[in-house]
Amino acid sequence: MNACPIWGTPAVFQHPGGDYVVVTSERAGGDYRVSGSANLRDLTGEEKAKATSWLAEQRRLGDQAPMITSYTLDAIKSLPNPTVLERRDRALEFLAQRSPTLGTRILVGGQVDEELKSNLNGLIIATGSQSEVEARTVLTFLEHAGFIERPVSYYIYITFEGWSYLEKQRADQLASVQAFVAMWFDPSVDEAYERGIAPAITDTGYTPMRIDRKEHVNKIDDEIVAEIRRSRFVVADFTSKRDQPRGGVYFEAGLAMGLNKPVIWTCREDLIDQVHFDTRQFNHITWLGPDDLHQKLKARIGAVLGDGPVLKS
Repeated sequence: MNACPIWGTPAVFQHPGGDYVVVTSERAGGDYRVSGSANLRDLTGEEKAKATSWLAEQRRLGDQAPMITSYTLDAIKSLPNPTVLERRDRALEFLAQRSPTLGTRILVGGQVDEELKSNLNGLIIATGSQSEVEARTVLTFLEHAGFIERPVSYYIYITFEGWSYLEKQRADQLASVQAFVAMWFDPSVDEAYERGIAPAITDTGYTPMRIDRKEHVNKIDDEIVAEIRRSRFVVADFTSKRDQPRGGVYFEAGLAMGLNKPVIWTCREDLIDQVHFDTRQFNHITWLGPDDLHQKLKARIGAVLGDGPVLKS
């Protein structure tokens, strides 16, 4: 039996080939992949909690074995700690996922029944908690807000107020019109943005946002985090000078993944071989020119996200 690279708890390793290992860890919520470049040693308790809750969210979005690379790990570490309200909301979303019908009784806690243990571990992961005590405290916050009721110690029901709050939160997230664009800010790719990326985003009902075109007086890193948080998705273009990869684009794509935002990966066709092996697994749009980029990106946005709020209105 191996040890989970994140928590040091019992885990099973698989080596399917390539520069990564598949880890099955109950404490980390299931399967995940670790690339050879990702150093998970010496993570703080806070960083372990961030990485584990990120894995859980990626699985919820459909990736059953998320990959931790050096880029995603750096982005996860740099994420701000979730606020108490964010942790409360994550707990409510977690409980909702385990409520197929209204009035479903959810069992959380206890050390004997496997369902109780599984739900408690899942709650710890979803809320970014480092311990059972933290997770139980988050449940208390939900109860005080009127979002859940606990008629019996281990039985939880989501209330009408809880479901109403969740519906509003989900609607607000889908209503975002902004698409953050991470790319090389060089005149050689201006046309790719003006004739390719920007019109593809607007044609599908969203509004493109480039950080270099925003007026602000704050630290650039703070602005990047804030704008990615506000965005519905991120377009990350890895076109660059040969042998001079754009580290900022890798960081912003990893940060978006850490914030659970969909990322659409693009790169000019003659430079796709320069994309780092850690991210080469993702389905990149390779383009020949601005018009080709426009058509392909527009189709990908429509397929992955559907029409945006601007187009719908």
